[in-house]
Amino acid sequence: MDAIAAALSFPSWFGRNLDALYDSLTDLSWLPEGEHVLIWVAADVLKRADPKGYLAIHGVLSDAQRALAPNGDRPVNRRLVVLLADG
Repeated sequence: MDAIAAALSFPSWFGRNLDALYDSLTDLSWLPEGEHVLIWVAADVLKRADPKGYLAIHGVLSDAQRALAPNGDRPVNRRLVVLLADG
């Protein structure tokens, strides 16, 4: 979560839990309007080390990406694209 928060310049109020991760990912009001791309490098490392943690974070990322999609339920001028770049 800390790496995601750093990559997307989350504000200091980020709560460092799954709910706060989703809330921050579907807000992004501190970033410029437009598309934002998050590349998760070596996601397979977490998947092997902590399968439940991986599934939880992957689920939040997927849900947030859907919420910010053009037909999503968050009417914002920002879009989130998540790419997994496994090594």
